Amino acid sequence: MLLTLAELAPITVHCLCLMQEEMVYEWLNPIYLKPDVQEQIREKFEADSEIELWGFLKVCLCWFMLAAF
Repeated sequence: MLLTLAELAPITVHCLCLMQEEMVYEWLNPIYLKPDVQEQIREKFEADSEIELWGFLKVCLCWFMLAAF
């Protein structure tokens, strides 16, 4: 059974969302994914209009990205 484009589109979007979520966990320091840390970041940004997130990306992946350039 072949799917029509209308039937396939929601599946594709769902798969993309799952893939992007996996990338978030793969690339970002897990400390920044904690709700209490996110709240602190939000409050800091609201107060100062800027934030500095040291170690936001996982170190090994930072080197990978730098090497690509």
